[in-house]
Amino acid sequence: MSRIVLVCGSYHREAVERMAATARDRAGGLGLEIAAERWVPGALECPLALQRLLGRNDVDGAVLLGIIERGETQHGLAMGQAVVQAVLDLQLATGKPVGMGVI
Repeated sequence: MSRIVLVCGSYHREAVERMAATARDRAGGLGLEIAAERWVPGALECPLALQRLLGRNDVDGAVLLGIIERGETQHGLAMGQAVVQAVLDLQLATGKPVGMGVI
């Protein structure tokens, strides 16, 4: 069984908690064990938590969950691009997959 971690952004916590509950419910059926679950303030803080968790020998991959608001400016787009790039870099550096559930 592969071991994964969940990293969840706390912004819009109620919605992200529902996303995390779904991930937990489906993990076992996919042959996955959730080794840890970490909550961070928001999506921008997720890459640091991911870096620390993916560095563990007992972790095979991760799922990132969160919500970035679009808003009326380009701020949300810039944040989303920064998070995606950081996660891609972490996957390449660690050789471990990260599922993105950031909306």
